[in-house]
Amino acid sequence: MASTSGEDASRGKDQDVKDLSGELGARLTLCERVLANGGVVHTQAKIKVPEPKSFNGGRDAKVIDNFLWQVEQYFHASKLTDEQAKVSTAAMFLSDDVILWWTRRMGDEQEEEDPVHTWKDFKRELRRQFFPEDVEYQARKELRALTQKGTIKEYVQSFTSLMLCISNMTDEDRLFSFLAGLRPWAEQELRRREVKTLVSALSTVEKLTEYERRNDSVNKVSKKNNGKTNFKKKEKGEKKPRVKDAKARPEEKKRGDK
Repeated sequence: MASTSGEDASRGKDQDVKDLSGELGARLTLCERVLANGGVVHTQAKIKVPEPKSFNGGRDAKVIDNFLWQVEQYFHASKLTDEQAKVSTAAMFLSDDVILWWTRRMGDEQEEEDPVHTWKDFKRELRRQFFPEDVEYQARKELRALTQKGTIKEYVQSFTSLMLCISNMTDEDRLFSFLAGLRPWAEQELRRREVKTLVSALSTVEKLTEYERRNDSVNKVSKKNNGKTNFKKKEKGEKKPRVKDAKARPEEKKRGDK
């Protein structure tokens, strides 16, 4: 029994020595790396994930889609995968009257036919409640009336903003609508360059910005010149022509008779 106890103690000491040796070896390796890096220890920085802006219930299709996209990016960056946790996290970014709607919606979940258990369910319910009706129809109406009134850049921004709300439009119709709304000189220039797609039209029209500036400058100068009236400048020393008085004419006639 005594020998067995002695062997166990010896084994325990050997294990302690091995553990200590391994720890010292790890520290030595770390010191070598520090010296190799010039005495600087590189640690992985912890990135703070920015939170999405809260949704306050604005009935704007682009605002809703942007909010849902930002929340999804937040999930990816935070490595959040549990569906119920996604729903609870997304609800934290609701504000104002939307919080009241969500509280009532969750309170009535037992009576609802469509329960909200996943992120997909949350998006469905949010769009059902706040997404404006006839978004695409209104966008098509505005697109039909859209014309270039300012710069090319402003027209492109308005056009692309409306196109985000229209899903089922052919490439030919998109190109036609874009060209039809441009100013005549810009439309003619794009047709001369034989653009065939909306993508090529957008990339080409950006190159016309400098030409647009020169064209506007020429038009301003032309209008300015047309508005001037040519007056004959009076030369120095020139006498003003004498105008005879009509009343003096009869007296001059009488003197001539005499």
